[in-house]
Amino acid sequence: MALSDIFVERDLKTEMRDSFLVYAYKVIEDRALPDARDGLKPVARRILYAMHELGLTPEKPFKKCVRIVGDTNGKYHPHGDQAVYDALVRLAQVHSMRYRLIEGHGNFGSNDPDPAAAMRYTEARLTKWSMMMLENLGKHTVDFIPNFDASEEEPSVLPAKLPNLMLNPTSGIAVGIATSMIPHNGREVIEALIAYLKHRMQRAKGKNLPDFDATEFITGPDFPTGGVFVNPQDWKQISLTGRGKVIIRAKHHVETVRDKISHVFTELPYTVTKKQLFSGLVELEKKIKGIADIRDESDRTGLRIVVEVQKGVDPNYVLNKLYEKTPLEKNISVNNNALVKKESGEMEPRVLNHLDMMEIFIDHRMKVVQRKLAHDLALEERNQHILEGQKAAIDRVDEVIALIRASKDKSDARDGLMELLSISEVQAEAILALRLHRLTSLEIKDLEKDIKDSLKRIKKIQYYLDHLEAFLIEEWESMKPEFVEYEVSSEEVLWEQSGSHLDPKGKTVPHKKGDLRYAIGDILYDEGGQPIEHERRTVIEQKQELNFEIPSDVEDVVVILTQDSICRQSTRAQHKEGHNIPAKTDQTLLVLSTSGTVFSYKVKDLPDITGSSKNSPTPLAEPLYDYFFSEEERVYAVFTSLGKAKLVQAEHGRKPVSLGKEIQFLLHIPDLSANPHVILITKRGQMLRFPLEELPLQGKTAVGVKAITLAKDDEVLGAVLLDPNQTRQALEIHTVSTDKRVTAGAKSKNIQRVELQQRGGKGQNYFDLKKSETIEAVLTGTAGHHELPS
Repeated sequence: MALSDIFVERDLKTEMRDSFLVYAYKVIEDRALPDARDGLKPVARRILYAMHELGLTPEKPFKKCVRIVGDTNGKYHPHGDQAVYDALVRLAQVHSMRYRLIEGHGNFGSNDPDPAAAMRYTEARLTKWSMMMLENLGKHTVDFIPNFDASEEEPSVLPAKLPNLMLNPTSGIAVGIATSMIPHNGREVIEALIAYLKHRMQRAKGKNLPDFDATEFITGPDFPTGGVFVNPQDWKQISLTGRGKVIIRAKHHVETVRDKISHVFTELPYTVTKKQLFSGLVELEKKIKGIADIRDESDRTGLRIVVEVQKGVDPNYVLNKLYEKTPLEKNISVNNNALVKKESGEMEPRVLNHLDMMEIFIDHRMKVVQRKLAHDLALEERNQHILEGQKAAIDRVDEVIALIRASKDKSDARDGLMELLSISEVQAEAILALRLHRLTSLEIKDLEKDIKDSLKRIKKIQYYLDHLEAFLIEEWESMKPEFVEYEVSSEEVLWEQSGSHLDPKGKTVPHKKGDLRYAIGDILYDEGGQPIEHERRTVIEQKQELNFEIPSDVEDVVVILTQDSICRQSTRAQHKEGHNIPAKTDQTLLVLSTSGTVFSYKVKDLPDITGSSKNSPTPLAEPLYDYFFSEEERVYAVFTSLGKAKLVQAEHGRKPVSLGKEIQFLLHIPDLSANPHVILITKRGQMLRFPLEELPLQGKTAVGVKAITLAKDDEVLGAVLLDPNQTRQALEIHTVSTDKRVTAGAKSKNIQRVELQQRGGKGQNYFDLKKSETIEAVLTGTAGHHELPS
């Protein structure tokens, strides 16, 4: 065989494009997006159909999930069994589905989050909601298509009496497209459907009506986990566009026990797990002041997470931070992408608003109901046709009996009856199948009644075929009581004799004397035998801005600075060796190294080594030369030993300031607008006074300008900021001399008398030092230098 018979040459670009388009379309249609008619993805539809074929109705026993998954995999969905099981589990989870389509028996996971048990351990069956989805499936109400290997048939869509697309949440990511649809309250959706269909009928009759507003009936999302919907002002826009976001907060109340105030959360936003929440709470506790304790007091009666507030801290401040920094408040996106069937029969993804979803569902139900009624009409007409034949036979019963007795066989009798009574073959067969007891006078009356009843049913079916809208409205009205319930698993129903019952919020409470509440199935009844109205699970409230007082996080501490480390301690602690600097936690310490780099340290971020703390001091990046406290947006003057200088702006949290590799002197300038003066002191005793405004404000990497002209063997030892409000300011120095005849030691003078010159000058020998004298140290008066222990 030639290679040309095996290989086909194709352009790679064309092949990639065509193949990827096929793949993308399959992902969109067969996996990620729901059908707008029944609100189901293919895997969910196939699971429900497989369970329907297994006969797993709500009144039947549970069946192992491994069997259900096996049937779904083997007959309809040839994908991984774990993926199918995960989809089944989600359909059964109370915290995932607003109206569960599957009832699970066994461990189906929780919102802690705990995973479901393996499929060999769990069991499942259909719920009343899924039975609504499958109702009348056997009456040719929807088209069936071949399965993956054409060995079976499956429904292309379910009849869907339940508007599942709007009732249950769904999300998915396809190729270049995604969907995120939120759940709504069933009773509200049913009422909206009824009102919208009536509105549409009135418009069809020519009445000039305003556009239908779905938000008058559907007031907000209704998540299975409850919570509080706090941005109702955005709901109308979401309803009109099918896009937006809903903000859900945890349900919360405040408790006070022995003067201790606690925030208690009993419902979490949808998809938020306790693990996620506690991770956020622990992080927040480290960052803010005000949280005394965090406790999980959840039990079998429900969720209960307690955040205790420290005494003296505004509870509203803590609550605001909890909503701001943890998943107790969550933004849930709305992107109503679903597959819509075009006239050509192809499916296309579209973003749907509430009216679109209701319109598509109504049109789908009309087609289903029309096919269902046509099926019922055909059966009823056939039944009425048979009854009329039987009536004709009874009216001439003696002749009929004589004919049958004279016939050779059944075929001969059938032909004779058709000729005698002028009836059809079907009617003749039915007459031959009659039992003798039907010939009694009582049975004859029943037959006449059956014929009348059949004619009434035919007339009613024909009426509904001509008035499909009326049928749908009656159907939806009859569904309303189904949503007056609190949905619980059959395992969780607690009967009266157990001494407890379920209240409307699902909590188990003891019976009180005379309390006759009881549960039947999923419906809870009060003592008068009336169903208890099921409240919305998600409460609707306008988001309130909390007024609160921000607690002061500022504390008095002591910064301990050595040549090679930095840390902090409580003011009450016995301080370690080193330079102990009183400070506040909202201050920032600028540390100047011997290489000329200024490092910034926020006091609150320094390790606290108070008491038995295991924290270790932070090592300094370079050996310490000087330090100075700073405030945000403060100006500093920086001088080098070689006479360079500049002004810099303090910027916390940025890279360190650097001005060459010479030793630097740092001066804090409280008010540059006051035009303060600075005095530079050199090793040879030269002192230069000039206005600081002559120095330029430069960046960190600038080398600065010449501040003083130095002799060949001279260098700058320090810088002094003159106080403009003082007439006397002492400066003390210590000198040494190479001439033994010259007395060395401490000298002090009033430097306010130093003559003002221009920047860059040589200065003057204010201390009248001899040529053999040099300044060894500037003892007092400088603004930057501190004697530090080694």
